[in-house]
Amino acid sequence: MRSRKMSNQRYTYKPGDRHKKKTKNSILLPAIAVCALTLELIAGLRRHTIYEPYRIDLYQVPLLSLVFDAMQENIYPWTDTAEVLGEDGAPRNGGLFGFLGEEETEEAGEAGTEDVAETVAETETEAVPAETAQETETEAVQETEETAAPEPLTFTTVTDVYFADAVFLGDSRMEGLSLYCKELDEIATFYAKPSLSVYTLLKKAFIPKDGGGKMTIPEALSLKQYGKVYIMVGINGIDVGTTDYYKEHYQEVVDEIRQLQPNALIYVCSIMHVTKHKSQTDRIFANSKIDAMNTAAAELADGETIFYLDMNEPVDDEEGNLRNDLTGDGVHLKGSAYEPWHQYLLTHAIVRPGIDITGILDPDNVPDE
Repeated sequence: MRSRKMSNQRYTYKPGDRHKKKTKNSILLPAIAVCALTLELIAGLRRHTIYEPYRIDLYQVPLLSLVFDAMQENIYPWTDTAEVLGEDGAPRNGGLFGFLGEEETEEAGEAGTEDVAETVAETETEAVPAETAQETETEAVQETEETAAPEPLTFTTVTDVYFADAVFLGDSRMEGLSLYCKELDEIATFYAKPSLSVYTLLKKAFIPKDGGGKMTIPEALSLKQYGKVYIMVGINGIDVGTTDYYKEHYQEVVDEIRQLQPNALIYVCSIMHVTKHKSQTDRIFANSKIDAMNTAAAELADGETIFYLDMNEPVDDEEGNLRNDLTGDGVHLKGSAYEPWHQYLLTHAIVRPGIDITGILDPDNVPDE
């Protein structure tokens, strides 16, 4: 009986206790939210007054941060605008954070005035001789000429020697250049495979290793540095995504190649058209789609280290379609049709200043000294 009585005495639960705790929590959280929204509203309304010195990127930082940042500088939501901004509306401290009181501002102003006065006095005392001034001006002109923007690089005509340090990357069309253009195949490196697209170019392992097995293009490019990198992809995967999607992935390809080949010239080769009949009857291939993708690819060129090559120039007819006599299936070139492509490459090469041009330039196109 005694133990039961003690148990009853310790039992202090009341039916309304749990409800009271829930009520406190339900009031506290909305109160915090209301305060936050109020401060956010104040920050928005006074963003161009007392919070003018605190410029933030509204896409990255909430307005509420303005209130707390300003509080660290003793600027509160009720602070008078005149204490923060001058009569001209500009921040009294001239910019971001570090709000100074009036006494600190005056001291800084006096110190700055004294420094300027001393500098002016020293300048007036040390007169610059006329000859020295003239020499300085001459040197400045020379430096300006030396640092002037270099002339834009333009295409020139070269010999096949130019491709000795070149690597060609791409799909079946690029592979055909290796198979049917003996001059390039004997001197350049080719990493090409049918069905490769801009989405798989750097992912598929198809290049044989010396010790057996296969490696990807990035693995191969990490083993040797090249002077030129030619890329042709796009006809495969033409129905994948939008033009912007294609451009985004092509940019990733160029960026990764740039990391692997930091000193190489990169040539972005356009997608070759298909024949008029193929373009009008095939549900996937259409020259209008190819043109849109080529326009996007051309935007990757910077005219300095990345260049765009319009491979349709040597193979199109007058209507802008692949010539019927150069193809058997309306898409791929015949073996005899690769020579126009070869000749186009010879006449569209970039030779950077300072490069040894021995045997590279076509003797008939070497400029006079």
